[in-house]
Amino acid sequence: MGLPDPTVDLDWGGYIGAIHEIFHKNALKTPDAPCVTETASSIAPERRFTYRQIYEASNVLAHQLRDAGITNGDVVMIFAYRSVELLIAFMGTLACRRYCHCLRSRVSSGKTADLP
Repeated sequence: MGLPDPTVDLDWGGYIGAIHEIFHKNALKTPDAPCVTETASSIAPERRFTYRQIYEASNVLAHQLRDAGITNGDVVMIFAYRSVELLIAFMGTLACRRYCHCLRSRVSSGKTADLP
């Protein structure tokens, strides 16, 4: 297989929006539809959330970030386990047009010691 042809149209114009924008449209279209089902462990109860619940929670976080002084170009570091809260943190950060980076919860404390 050779190199890609640089003259071929890659259809970048087919861009349908950022993930948080697509999520917002889905939340408006089907607010009470199931969005996330989470089971923390085999003994923990299952938690279910609708698009409306996730959207409203992420919107609250987006406003809190803005009110806290997070400005354009700032990076928001997220340290969390895989959970609905992680999804809310991502969507809230992206909704206020900020960059986010997720640190895995298994990262050793030595790797996170230098973070502000």
